[in-house]
Amino acid sequence: MKHITIGTRASKLAMIQTYQVIERLQQHWSNLQITIEQIRTTGDRVSDVPLAQIGGDGVFVTEIERALHEKRIDLAVHSLKDLPTTQPQGLRLMIMGPREDVRDVLISNRQSWPAHGVLSPADGTKEIRSLEGSEDNAPLSGVPNGWEEKQQELRIGTCSLRRIAQLRVFCPGAQLLPIRGNVDTRLRKLEANEYDGIVLAAAGLHRLDLLERLVGRVSYLPIDMV
Repeated sequence: MKHITIGTRASKLAMIQTYQVIERLQQHWSNLQITIEQIRTTGDRVSDVPLAQIGGDGVFVTEIERALHEKRIDLAVHSLKDLPTTQPQGLRLMIMGPREDVRDVLISNRQSWPAHGVLSPADGTKEIRSLEGSEDNAPLSGVPNGWEEKQQELRIGTCSLRRIAQLRVFCPGAQLLPIRGNVDTRLRKLEANEYDGIVLAAAGLHRLDLLERLVGRVSYLPIDMV
């Protein structure tokens, strides 16, 4: 019986992705025995410093790549966004799974604006929609009550340089504050009123099955912002 070891981060989201890979592998090789090795990366250990300050590229993959080089694991499961554009010598990207939703979402703090308030791009397009399962399930393009007046006061959390650049165009008056931690940690910080909104990847919310919990508070950012 063939045995392989898969390396991955220990976060809930990373484990869900890894189990999805295992399921697909075992569909093709039913007798394949698979072990998971959870590996703590620099990005996991240093959770209170913006990513750009601790190295940016590779902070969530370097230790896993080292395990591959040392043959402690046979393959690794990553989120593609965490991989540097160039792979280290001796390693290669073997396969990419089915593409998930590529959009980012803004999750609002109920205390900051009405539950059904959503953001809208300046051109008035309806890329931002209500969440499936919400009351009307209709496209929404209006801004929250008092949005224009409150924009200078709003605190939006993100630690991605790409998202920061995009948000500066989309809502230039908002305060863009750093936020670190896994999805659950970030949502707890939002509920604790440390932020008025946070930006997360839609794909992660789908995989973690969190959309129902956040009904009425999720605004999908325009696809041309991704």
